[in-house]
Formats: sequence, C-alpha cells, structure tokens
Amino acid sequence: MKKNIHYTEYLPNSHGKSDNNIQIRLAIPTDANDIGQIEVKVYGEYPEPYEQVIKKISKTIKTQEPNESLRKTWVALKNEKIIGFSKVDFYNTIINDFPDLIEGWYLTGITIHPDWRRIGVGRLLIKTRMSWLKDKTDEVYYWSGINNKASEALHKIFGFKKIKSSIITPMGY
Repeated sequence: MKKNIHYTEYLPNSHGKSDNNIQIRLAIPTDANDIGQIEVKVYGEYPEPYEQVIKKISKTIKTQEPNESLRKTWVALKNEKIIGFSKVDFYNTIINDFPDLIEGWYLTGITIHPDWRRIGVGRLLIKTRMSWLKDKTDEVYYWSGINNKASEALHKIFGFKKIKSSIITPMGY
C-alpha cells in the first residue's frame, strides 16, 4: 500500500533541524514545471494531461505579476532547486463563488516535496506570506484538511486559531 504523503506526518515532539540555506522568492512562469512535479509527487497524477496543467499554472503565475494582484505564489529553493511552494489569495463572495469562506486574505497550500520536509520550509513560507500581507490587512486566514494536524500545529505557532470547520474550499490553480 502506498503511503499517503499528502500531509506531513504529525510528530508533535519531533522538529527537524532548520536549514539556513533555503531561499524564498515569488514564483515566475518558468517555475510551473517544478511546481507541477512537486504536486504530482505529493498528490498523485493530474486528471488532465500534464502539459495542460503546466500551461495553466504558468498562466496563473503570470497573472500574479502585477503588484496589485489578489493572488501570489512563492517558491522555496535549496541550491537553486524548487523544493516547495505556497500561495496567498484574497477571497470574497463577490468575485468567488465560495460562500463558505470568510471574506479576506488566505494563506493557501503549503506544498513541500517529501524529501525536504522538517527543515523549516513551511515556517519560512508562512513568514514570507505574512510579511507580504502586513501592510494589506490586519486579519489573515488559512484552511487545511481536517486530518492535517501538522499544518494546524504549524499555523498555531503564528497565532492562528480555529474559527470554523467543515467548509467547502477552492482547489488547485
């Protein structure tokens, strides 16, 4: 049976050694293939042809380039190789058809290649996104799967609290 690597295993008393050589930057369209490869490794094959998905990711990242964009993607790099990524999105019921979400800025999807977990990548991605949002809002939200205890514990370090459960959320690019 294949081990589920979607979520990082929840090990509350086990913290990896932080790697000071991780760099975080905004994603660029040419990062799409590396992002796609990490998604396939973590979540499995896409239902659509891989090339179509990569074009969609690239196009989405390109639309994020204007500074006023309501969506951004960051990548984490080790030795110039992308090892993870995460996004920030603004959701409201006027421009998005997700009535279960509270209007506001969301940290969405920390996805780390399984070989690079527990070295502080998730923390760096949260810090980077929170820093980017500090002049835009006083409130930031996130969501995670009900069984994703590692994500819940990680976000709790940054002061996040559970305010709602069982919401329907948007997925993917």
